[in-house]
Amino acid sequence: MFNRERLQYIELNGNLAVLSAVILIGEIILTLMILALFSLLGKDISDFLLECFVVYGILCTPFFALYSEKFRDKIS
Repeated sequence: MFNRERLQYIELNGNLAVLSAVILIGEIILTLMILALFSLLGKDISDFLLECFVVYGILCTPFFALYSEKFRDKIS
């Protein structure tokens, strides 16, 4: 019984690590696309993105990964 719970815990942490990495890569790509589009318009929004989007995105990533892991069956 103890080994089964331990394996489930390890599996959950592994899934969370993979999901968090995928979400962070997506956030990086989205941020770079936003910066590129605004640089085409001649606007510099890097400070705004750093203050609002990047900080909160990094903080919310583990929670979103946990949510998507726990409710994986209901989401898809």
